[in-house]
Amino acid sequence: MPTAPDGAHPDAGPPAVVNTAHLQSVTTGCWLLRFRSDIPRSTASRYWAMEHGDIASRIPHVLETVERHFSRSARGFWPRSPLCATAIPEEWAFDGMPELRLTLGGALRALGSPAARQIHHDEQNVFSTSLGHLGLPGSSRWWTGGFGDRTLDTAVVLIRRRAGVSRAGFASFVHDVLARALSESGAAELRSHVFAPWLPALHNTPGVSHDNPPHLRYHGVLVIGAKATDGMSSLLESPPVTRAVLSQDRYCTALHAYKVEQSVPIVLDGRPVPARDRGFRDLASEGGDA
Repeated sequence: MPTAPDGAHPDAGPPAVVNTAHLQSVTTGCWLLRFRSDIPRSTASRYWAMEHGDIASRIPHVLETVERHFSRSARGFWPRSPLCATAIPEEWAFDGMPELRLTLGGALRALGSPAARQIHHDEQNVFSTSLGHLGLPGSSRWWTGGFGDRTLDTAVVLIRRRAGVSRAGFASFVHDVLARALSESGAAELRSHVFAPWLPALHNTPGVSHDNPPHLRYHGVLVIGAKATDGMSSLLESPPVTRAVLSQDRYCTALHAYKVEQSVPIVLDGRPVPARDRGFRDLASEGGDA
């Protein structure tokens, strides 16, 4: 891949001042979840945040866990480009994603813990599909520090790498082009994750589907928060993001954006968040939009 004269990514656009005071390289895991269709969505969402969350809060070697509950209707709004899909097929839509930050080297120990084994057996109570994705140590970026502001307009963007693009080239595009453009544009919360190759060993939980065909797999994700006064649309229409979108066809075949209805913290700063402090809101309707 060509390198810009100053060492920046060649698709990053003109040099700009980016606030990197909180930028950290971190180890993360993201699980894509689909609720069972025979349980009311409001019931499934509450169970995930409460009973399931209680188990998740006991998994060791976890520094932060935040459940991202997706909207059923506000999705598919990432800026379009000629060769990159942004509309989300109904048969491949998801209901949410827990976002975990793990201690360096702690991923395998966390997954082998008694609490993790318990949560594996609990998945079947509420989910029909669970697709786990781990990042390699230090392969993800936190641009704005830990979770804190519940008032943000938040989105999760699932990213599919174009066949023929190297993993290193894709990771550089996600971090150094897309995420940097969002940071430059003033994202109030920003995390960029790049996944390790698909690991079948992550998918031995009973009673749920782990089907993940190669042509539908995701290879990275952005978690983006905009201040409510500015709105997500203004952030995505900013000049730096518009420039980044011009090159996304080279690296990606899909960017699937979901509005986050609510973010529910389960673990913060390595400590479990009591159920009463998680701020879970019951859904206003089965359609899912509060």
